[in-house]
Amino acid sequence: MASAHFFGGAGFDPGGGPTRGPAVQRRRLALLGVLAAHAPRGVSRDKLIAWFWPEQSTARARHFLADSLYVLRHALGRTAIISVGDDLVLNGAVIATDVEAFREAFHRGDHARVVELYVGPFFDGAFIHDAPEFERWVETTRGGLATQYAHSVETLARSCEARGDFGAALSLWRGLAAHDPYDSRIATRLLLALDAAGNHVGAVRHAHAYLAKVRAEMGEECVAAVQHVTRWLAGNTLSARTERSH
Repeated sequence: MASAHFFGGAGFDPGGGPTRGPAVQRRRLALLGVLAAHAPRGVSRDKLIAWFWPEQSTARARHFLADSLYVLRHALGRTAIISVGDDLVLNGAVIATDVEAFREAFHRGDHARVVELYVGPFFDGAFIHDAPEFERWVETTRGGLATQYAHSVETLARSCEARGDFGAALSLWRGLAAHDPYDSRIATRLLLALDAAGNHVGAVRHAHAYLAKVRAEMGEECVAAVQHVTRWLAGNTLSARTERSH
C-alpha cells in the first residue's frame, strides 16, 4: 500500500521506498496534499485549477492538471486518485496518509497517536510563488491541525498530572511550549510542571526567560498580558533563592 506524509514536510512512498522525480515536483506534491487533506470528500477540478494555475487559461490549466494527475497515478497506481463527477478523490484503499490518520485519531480521542503523528507543521516549508489561494489554504489548514495537536498534548499532560506522573507531564508541557512559545497560559503550565517535578529553580528561570523573550519580541506593552507569569514569579523568587542557599 502506498503512503504519503505531509507533517514536517511532504513526500510519498508507493511501496518500495520514497519517490523521486517528476511525481514529487512541488506543485504535484502540493496537489496530492490538497487531496489528502480533503479525503474522503474530494475536491473539484475547478477549485484545483483556481488554486494551482490561476494565471493560465482554462484549457491550459486543465492540461496541466491532467498531466499532474497522470504523473501521480503513474507513481502511486492508476486508482490512487479517482474521479467522481468533476471531483477528484484520494482513494484511501490505495494510499494511506498521515493527515487522515491524524484526524481519525483526534476524533476517536487517541491523543497519544495524534502527538506521535504530528512530527512538524502541516506542509512545512511549502511555497508556490504564483498560487496565493493555495498558500492561504495551507496557512488555514496548518493552523487548524496545530490547534488539534496542542489540544491533544494538553489533554495528555493534564492526565499525567492527575495520576502524579509529573516527569511525563513536564515533557509534554515542554513540547507544547516549544510549539507555541509565546502563549502565556502554556508558559504558566510549564513552570508549574517544573515546580511540581521538584525543579523550583528551573521554574523561576523559565519564568524570567519567558518574560524576557516576550519583552524582546513584542515590546513592553505585551508584558501586561502575561501578568499571571509575573505574579507567580514575584511570589516564588524568594523561595527559589532560599532553596539555592541550602
